[in-house]
Amino acid sequence: MDTEPPKWRSLIAGTSSARCRTVLAVLAISLVYTLIAGCQKAGDPSLSQRLLDARKPNLTPSQYLHPPLSSGSAQGLKPTLLLFIHGIFGDTVGSWRHENGGGLDTLLRSLPEFSKDMDAFAFGYPSSSLRAGSFGIAEAARALKTEFDFQGFAGKYDQVIVVGHSMGGLVAIEALTTYLPLREKVSLIVTYATPYDGAQVSALGDKLIQNRALSDMVTKDTGNSFLTSLGNRWKTERTKSVRTIKVICAYETVPFPSIGLIVPQTSGTALCDEPADPIAEDHIGIIKPNSVTHQSFKVLVNAIRSVRMLTIVMPSSAPQSAITNWFSLIDAADYEGAWNSSAKASKATYDKVDVIGVFTTQRKPLGAVQKRTIVGTQSSNILPNGTKGIFRYYTYRTKFSSGDEMMEGILLTAEESEWKVWDHNIGKVP
Repeated sequence: MDTEPPKWRSLIAGTSSARCRTVLAVLAISLVYTLIAGCQKAGDPSLSQRLLDARKPNLTPSQYLHPPLSSGSAQGLKPTLLLFIHGIFGDTVGSWRHENGGGLDTLLRSLPEFSKDMDAFAFGYPSSSLRAGSFGIAEAARALKTEFDFQGFAGKYDQVIVVGHSMGGLVAIEALTTYLPLREKVSLIVTYATPYDGAQVSALGDKLIQNRALSDMVTKDTGNSFLTSLGNRWKTERTKSVRTIKVICAYETVPFPSIGLIVPQTSGTALCDEPADPIAEDHIGIIKPNSVTHQSFKVLVNAIRSVRMLTIVMPSSAPQSAITNWFSLIDAADYEGAWNSSAKASKATYDKVDVIGVFTTQRKPLGAVQKRTIVGTQSSNILPNGTKGIFRYYTYRTKFSSGDEMMEGILLTAEESEWKVWDHNIGKVP
């Protein structure tokens, strides 16, 4: 790590109080117009216009960046949602757009492999540089959960891929750590220049700008307990998810004049699962690719490709159809047929001869079914032994021709887009 003091600290050191105030004012102005994620690169609009724009809260609402797919993907499955979360001072559209009008979402749609089964939605939260009312990270995360529920994303999409810029990555991690329904849908998080360990420039901005998120993003070594807690909670909670959530990162390598890197490599890669990609852009340009050959775009495409075949697909058929088929085999004493139709996980857990032997000695003597009534259902994403998946458990009260009345439990699991029986137990009525 570079041991030289930050440029802004060197500028301030040794100055008179009057000169110090002047330098701080200059740096504050620089901070305002360089960190506004939705603005154009320096030199496009005038400085005065950019400062006027900075006084306006981000008014662009959460929205689809393109008309959503109405009939699912080309394969008949529910589409994937690409969920964009902007950074501090950003907005839902401008943050992601290059000056030529392109962006990560539009470039993805130009590739046939993504054009027919992926929606793009941008989540927005209040974040202003000069006005009160901006959300901190935890508040933005709660707003994300509210938006997720309001839009009905859990029912519309089989998986969600999050793309976060700067503070947006922290909002995503906080939301997924805190709210289970979000975590169960997300398979991938791709973050660009996210300050997982904080950013030194936030300490300066926190003194001068009315935005509580800045205090959330000061560096850990200054005593930022929020980021320390967030990292620890994330490492614990992510292991409880039905999906393996992958975190891919990219970091900026181009500094701003007189300020330096907004998010250094060490901070921007702290929670990544793989070596992060360097992007030859500054903090703003890193999420504004202008072509499919841009490194930021390649990072996102490669990340999506790496998880598309790893996700658990919810079966389109009703669980009851698998149960009906299973009972028809068991009630006909076709125990080998039942074994052949069972889940791969069941076959890996139990021995075929043992299973057939148990049904022969315990189920067959009970005789024909006279009445079978369902008395309970449960859903879960994890079994008591820690196995993760999509599970359904059905309990039945069954009267047999032998005169016995028994309880039957059927455990189903989602496997290769179908419901399969993992376990079938029979016991006495309590």
